[in-house]
Amino acid sequence: TTDKLYLQKTFDVQEDTANLFLMADAEHELFGRPLRANFGVRYVRVDTGMTAYKVDATTKAVTLTHGEKTANKLLPSLTLRYEPVNDVLLRFNYGETLRRPGFGDLNPVLQLSDDVSRVGYGGGSGGNPGLEPTRSKNMDLTGEWYFKKDSAVYGTLFQRKIDGLVVPLRRRVHVDRADDPFANSTSGGDHSNGYDYVISSPVNASNGKISGVELGAIYFPKGLPDLLDGLGLQGSVTRLSSSQNVPTANSAGEIVSQLEAPFFGVSKLSWNATLAYDKGPIGARLSYVRRSAFLAANEAALFANPIGIWRHPEKSVDLQLTYNLSDSMAIDISGVNLS
Repeated sequence: TTDKLYLQKTFDVQEDTANLFLMADAEHELFGRPLRANFGVRYVRVDTGMTAYKVDATTKAVTLTHGEKTANKLLPSLTLRYEPVNDVLLRFNYGETLRRPGFGDLNPVLQLSDDVSRVGYGGGSGGNPGLEPTRSKNMDLTGEWYFKKDSAVYGTLFQRKIDGLVVPLRRRVHVDRADDPFANSTSGGDHSNGYDYVISSPVNASNGKISGVELGAIYFPKGLPDLLDGLGLQGSVTRLSSSQNVPTANSAGEIVSQLEAPFFGVSKLSWNATLAYDKGPIGARLSYVRRSAFLAANEAALFANPIGIWRHPEKSVDLQLTYNLSDSMAIDISGVNLS
């Protein structure tokens, strides 16, 4: 044993992003009322350079491997704003987005664990330098009614179509003795001729869709006694439906079937309510948030149909107090999950 901490670099990633924007505004009349439009397109190019540092299990010598990847796409967007009557506003938005893989998901170096349970294979994980960005097409339709100053009610319909979601897949690989970090292990199986490991790696193997509706309101009543002036309420409720395909693979890592499941981490129903106070230098927010049960992850025996792991409904009470010392300085005290 040693009291020295030894850190080994496993990968470097350099990402260069170039964007080109073209936008235009237009305004017309529809039934005698103003219709405003903003539309454009963004060209994005992402160049990613990757270096992985593989450490020899026996000699500890480091071998470098390099890789490069380029992604480019045109991303259109459109926003329409229409005011059919005074104090009522309708909005329509369409846009496409890219979400690039996390740097850790690109690291190809395998992190292995020994077969201490003697099941016949070890475990491990490794990234995938071939991952593509996740693409999303987004649509929103919103109606807003400003029935008083600082007060409004609104409703929103929305949809997200997502392609290339990153999900983990398992595959069984044989690691030669020379590359096996547990070649001399006595706690696991026989590593004299190398050993099998089940590796989990991220892949772009899932598509999905999220649709929903949100209703909300903001209300700051007028004419309250001086002490209560600045008191208000705001809240919203959201109902979602979601689905994505979840792939299953054989021992070689080949996808053999697709199962349909809800999105991970997405609740069907969520709502929040906030008691707010804003007057002079003092601001306060007391919020209550609740969400229904949701699918957190899948777990299963090796290469079997996944078993869903669900989380119980969650709730939280949060408090924020703010005192503005000046236009550029404030004292803020926050408490999270006080329930």
